[in-house]
Amino acid sequence: SRFRETSFPELNLGIIFSEKYMNSTYEYKKYSAIILGNHYINSILNFKYRFGFEYAHGELPYQSLLFFRSNTGTLDAPLGFTAMKYQEFLGDQIFYLNFENNFGKLVWGNIPVLKNFNLIGLFSMGRNFISSENYDLSATKTFSITDGVYMEAGFGISRILDIFRLDFAWRLNNYNGISGKLFGNLIVEFF
Repeated sequence: SRFRETSFPELNLGIIFSEKYMNSTYEYKKYSAIILGNHYINSILNFKYRFGFEYAHGELPYQSLLFFRSNTGTLDAPLGFTAMKYQEFLGDQIFYLNFENNFGKLVWGNIPVLKNFNLIGLFSMGRNFISSENYDLSATKTFSITDGVYMEAGFGISRILDIFRLDFAWRLNNYNGISGKLFGNLIVEFF
């Protein structure tokens, strides 16, 4: 790698299966492929990303449908969706990209009270699909399917008390009755 400090991208593969011979009510298989990376170029370009694809085949009960890593309303982990409600979009196929860049102390580096905080830029996008069989099988239909590619953008302030990060984001589309609101999320981040 030409970067001074970088972690090589990780590829995480996963398979989950539920079979009748294992006394399961439903028979299905879930496959996942996730690429994670972190690249430090300089003090302004220090980015992390998570790109993933998950696919399920068979009869999925409601609680086993695939969903995006999103704001749960409690302390969350980084590289997730901020403006999306927990399990708002469910399906049997999902694609997503979470990207963030740590701009460091670019804006407030010379202000004594704020000089320890970092500014983070955020961008996330995702798409989900569900087969008619799994939609009909679902006990509740309170979830949504994205209209095209769901996108959100925002910013975060990290190193609050050296472990917390506060993210703010706006939906760029797929409003689902929500218009122009700012969403926030508190994240625990270990440095």
